[in-house]
Amino acid sequence: MTTEEWTLTDEQRADTVARIRSNIASMAFFRSTPLPPDVVEAAAIAVEKKAYTVARVEARTTTGMRPHHESLKVAHLASAARSSQPPCPLQLTI
Repeated sequence: MTTEEWTLTDEQRADTVARIRSNIASMAFFRSTPLPPDVVEAAAIAVEKKAYTVARVEARTTTGMRPHHESLKVAHLASAARSSQPPCPLQLTI
């Protein structure tokens, strides 16, 4: 049996970031606390990256659904090992 790794194209990931960016900006606007575009962009990229990494980790789980706290831990460790980027200035919880 061949197992293919779950993935999205760069275009699909960019589209996801654009939708997240729009949602973050909308939520901030309606709370009367607009955020600078660079902060919104950094937050959108961070959310997409975290969600994508968790999805890839869960896609490799062969025993069913991996607990989210475990997926987030694995995703965070994998992401931290690959990234030298400073963290996003917003506190994000998924």
